[in-house]
Amino acid sequence: MKNSLIRPLYTFIICCFIISCSKEDCKNTNPIFDESLPENNDYKKELAIQLRLANSEKLTYFLEGYQEKNGQRYLYVAIKGDSLCAKGILSILKEEPKLKGIIENKGKGYIGAELKNLSFKIHQDSSNINFIFKDLDNIID
Repeated sequence: MKNSLIRPLYTFIICCFIISCSKEDCKNTNPIFDESLPENNDYKKELAIQLRLANSEKLTYFLEGYQEKNGQRYLYVAIKGDSLCAKGILSILKEEPKLKGIIENKGKGYIGAELKNLSFKIHQDSSNINFIFKDLDNIID
């Protein structure tokens, strides 16, 4: 009798722990992020503006995907902060040891992981904006 109660109790406790540790959803208040896709230049322009205005210490980044397209590698990230809720696409231009696991596994097993202290360069020319991966401290799964 005692053993039959312990298993459901442990299951319940584990489920409660997982739910309590899940990351909060953010709510977008910027119509450009609702009306456009992250690949769209208007979206990228607005994201660059909002990133420059935001307190970078209060931003968190979560991996949403990884893709290789035409020989180029990309990280798809969710960007969350006090006044920002958006998605970004970062180009990976060179070998990045800190991204080795993500690249080798094509992102599988890393989706939802926090990219702690992610940094990137915003490269803008007359026709396009690109976000270029620079560094991160670690990946928290």
